[in-house]
Amino acid sequence: MKNAHIGCIVLATIAALLLAFYLGNDIKQKEATERHELLSDTAIANNAYRTYQRIHHQQLMEDEDYSELYYECKELRTENEKLRNSLLQIQEYADNIDDELEYFRLKGFDVSSIEDLISDIESECYNNP
Repeated sequence: MKNAHIGCIVLATIAALLLAFYLGNDIKQKEATERHELLSDTAIANNAYRTYQRIHHQQLMEDEDYSELYYECKELRTENEKLRNSLLQIQEYADNIDDELEYFRLKGFDVSSIEDLISDIESECYNNP
C-alpha cells in the first residue's frame, strides 16, 4: 500500500512537471506571436507615417514660398555643415600646433603668447561646433 502512495505522488509530480512544461511553451509561443504582431503593427504604422510625410511634403512643395524656404534652409544646413567641418579642422590644427610647441618649449623658448593664442582658438572651436 505504501508503494502505491509513493507511485501516485511520483505520477502526480511527473504530471505536474509535464503540465508546467506544456504551459511554459504555450506562454512562450503566445508571447512570440504577440511580439511579432506588435512589430508588424509598428512597421505598418511607421510605413503609413512615412507615406503621410512624403505626401504632405509634396503638397507643401506646391506652394512657391514654402518651396523657396525649403531649398534655402537646405542650402543653409549644407553651409552650416561646411562651417562646422572647418571649425573641427581648425581645432585639429591648433592641437597639432600645441604639440609642436613642445619642441620649442624644451629648447628654452618663451612660447606663452603663442600658447595663449592657441588656447583662444581651441576655446572658440569648442564653444562653436
